[in-house]
Amino acid sequence: MKNNRWLTILVAVSAILIAGSAAFFSVTGLGVLFSGAAVAVMIMAGSLEFAKLVTATYLKQEWDSITGINKWYLTTAVVILMAITSAGIFGYLSNAFQQQNLKLDQVSREISVWDNKIKTDSSQIVLYTNQLNQLQTNNTTVLNKNTNRSSLRFATSTSNEQSKIRTKISVLNDSIVAYNSHINDIKNANIGIEREVGGFRFVAEAFGVELKSVVKFFIILIVIVFDPLAVALVISFNQLVLVNRKKDEEEDKKHFPGP
Repeated sequence: MKNNRWLTILVAVSAILIAGSAAFFSVTGLGVLFSGAAVAVMIMAGSLEFAKLVTATYLKQEWDSITGINKWYLTTAVVILMAITSAGIFGYLSNAFQQQNLKLDQVSREISVWDNKIKTDSSQIVLYTNQLNQLQTNNTTVLNKNTNRSSLRFATSTSNEQSKIRTKISVLNDSIVAYNSHINDIKNANIGIEREVGGFRFVAEAFGVELKSVVKFFIILIVIVFDPLAVALVISFNQLVLVNRKKDEEEDKKHFPGP
């Protein structure tokens, strides 16, 4: 009997914590969804949250005595309110991730600017390298055929051209190093954001899906279990209360039998 009392207390505490958390996230989320009348919506949602738990308790304790359409209306109302609460929780969590995702998108855009410059310079290096190789091939071919003055002048000219191309390639390589340094600075400045989404990013990369899809999946899992668990715990608490009440009545009859 004593263990049953402790179980009742634990279920009650769990129900209060989860129901309170669900109510907070739902009310805040609905306030965000209807930001034009956030305060009014939050007051309405808070009232509905409280009424939902009271209704679930009433249905559990007085199920046999409730008759007519009222029983099924109250049951339907609880189910619909659970759906509304879940929608509010989904809105709250989605909004929280969206704010973070906007920062990630900003970081990605900043990095893409430097990435594009790196790609442009890299393509220029490839072109210059091809030109350099072509000049070296032509120079070798001419010198192998003859070594007269015109050939020497051509060799000198191509050598100067090769020197200019090497200088351009060096400048482009230095630019790429500088661009990579800018990218590293951006990543270091936003390492906190990367750390916050690192777990989700790892899962996304492991399964080859987008980060948004992974986060959406986790949010849906939380929504599915959150408010329904709160209502289930409230019902379970009431069940334990009823069981304890019956046991107390049976104990009283044993110790104080009637005439």
